[in-house]
Amino acid sequence: MIAALCFTLAGCGAQSPEEQILGEWRSADGEVSWIFYENGNMVGGEDGDMESAGWAMDENTLSIQAMYETVVFEYEMDGDVLTLYESGELAGKLYRFNGEMPEIKSSEEELMARLEGSSLFSDELNRLREFGEVSYEFISTSDTEAGALVFTYKMRCATDYTYATEETIYEVRFLYSPLSDDFQQDGEFEMGTRYYNLNLNGTWVRESDFRYVELTISSVEFSNSISDHEDEYIVTYSYDIDDYDYGRWYNYSGTDSVAVVFGSDHAATDPQHDDCAASISIFLAEGAGWFGDIRENIEIDPVEGLRSYSKQ
Repeated sequence: MIAALCFTLAGCGAQSPEEQILGEWRSADGEVSWIFYENGNMVGGEDGDMESAGWAMDENTLSIQAMYETVVFEYEMDGDVLTLYESGELAGKLYRFNGEMPEIKSSEEELMARLEGSSLFSDELNRLREFGEVSYEFISTSDTEAGALVFTYKMRCATDYTYATEETIYEVRFLYSPLSDDFQQDGEFEMGTRYYNLNLNGTWVRESDFRYVELTISSVEFSNSISDHEDEYIVTYSYDIDDYDYGRWYNYSGTDSVAVVFGSDHAATDPQHDDCAASISIFLAEGAGWFGDIRENIEIDPVEGLRSYSKQ
């Protein structure tokens, strides 16, 4: 307490680093806490799970002696900010904590304007722009138990392909800390993938030695949105199929329409977009014996088009 009081009074004169560091320091989000005592002992941890350790420092380094290892940081101490480095790389920042988070003096609107004008926000948008056109919308704010404020945004990244536009949807969170009076990213989550501007109309052909399939899609009409990242479409098509079976050729033809859902709960990371294809099974005829019904099974991928088919 005496050391903390002396730190605030100019008349006490300059303090050594060992005196300045005494007391509690926390991360900007308030979750990490280090408390330094005069006798070289300390406690530290995250979310209230604290462990005892030892500390020592000189003008350049701060050593933390935990139970199983010793970590040596280079440090800078500027007033109420303790910046730590490992091998010259920034390891983190801690802020002097006096028992409670400082009061947030700006309104949420003022903080949101400040966030959206920051390099942190623009860097996130620019990172996503490497993959496509980006848009965003503000969703909500929420308080953390430690007294910080979280701003949640929905960001959409749209990429144009030959047969569709693929839009990956992210939830991105930014945390404002009154300790640091600054923002940091608090998480990014892929929420799903949706598709629009579908361009599947036309004739598609699949050919083998014993089967020739010609499928003509005449329309792909939007029906309704099932969720923020899943849409139902009505696919109208005609087919003309020559199938060789039991020593002779058979011909099947007809028209039909079917409801299919394009989209996924999580963005496809595989180049084949396996979790985004919709399946259509065209009934052709009743099968004989154990062979079952004769069908033509089709996978429609909104990015690839019709798998195993060529566009005519």
